[in-house]
Amino acid sequence: MFVYILTCFNKHQYFYNMPTVFTQRGIRFYFYSMEGNEPMHIHVMKGDAFGKVWIEPFIDIEYLYNFTTSEEHQILLLVQDNLNLIKTTWHEHFPPTQ
Repeated sequence: MFVYILTCFNKHQYFYNMPTVFTQRGIRFYFYSMEGNEPMHIHVMKGDAFGKVWIEPFIDIEYLYNFTTSEEHQILLLVQDNLNLIKTTWHEHFPPTQ
């Protein structure tokens, strides 16, 4: 299913607003603008590899496809190292509703 979705995105040039939080070691860390109703998380992409990592209630991999074991380890370290940036950007992009 995920491969089909990404293929459709590339094929039809149809993208949601996906603000990049940061890019490091060739890995893009970003949000989908329509997912503010989910617990805090970050998406990752490098080439044909992609994934989702939960930030809250604790850092945990939801899925990582086509990343090497070394890249998976790097992703978790980069999330931990950039945790404040991720959280700050999340709250700026998805302000709490009153």
